[in-house]
Amino acid sequence: LDTPLEVPEGARSVGIRGDLELRPAEPYTPAGELSDDYRCFLIDPAIEGERFFTGYQLAPGNLNIVHHIILFGITEAGRSAAETKDAADAADGWPCFGDVGLPGVESSVGVSWTPGEGAVKFPEGTGVPVDDDTLFVLQVHYNLAAGVGADRSSARLELSEPGAALTPLVSLDLLAPVELPCPAGEKSEACSREHALE
Repeated sequence: LDTPLEVPEGARSVGIRGDLELRPAEPYTPAGELSDDYRCFLIDPAIEGERFFTGYQLAPGNLNIVHHIILFGITEAGRSAAETKDAADAADGWPCFGDVGLPGVESSVGVSWTPGEGAVKFPEGTGVPVDDDTLFVLQVHYNLAAGVGADRSSARLELSEPGAALTPLVSLDLLAPVELPCPAGEKSEACSREHALE
């Protein structure tokens, strides 16, 4: 644990312009009633015209509790359902698991962050299309094994120039339950299939 890591030869740091910053309206503090809290935050980027985002960097606000982050895209048609969910309790956002948690609202998995991941730049000449109708939902998974604290995770996007003719990237979501076996001899309640599917 005390041995410093060496950067492999030829490795390079990817930098992106932070043309658009997305963050929840206010910090969120999990109640601590669940060991894992999935929270979705609706963000209106107020994009004008048709653009592409060509790179991104998601940044956890509180590394002690943020397990991973996913940035979903939805259309203006989903705004009403998202605002209704958002208003269901006093805290910013709403509980969600797997996707945006809005029945009947189509979403696309744009990008994600897990520990150790930095900025990502898409291949030259490509990008994810966004426009006036694009809304984002930032889903943050909080694992509270180390305690509870406030968080305001964020996303930075690099945008193309207006009118740029790029090749649109399309995401393919291959989602399935993830069940990791417990070590031999471990008898925790969390080792059951039922718990994994909750």
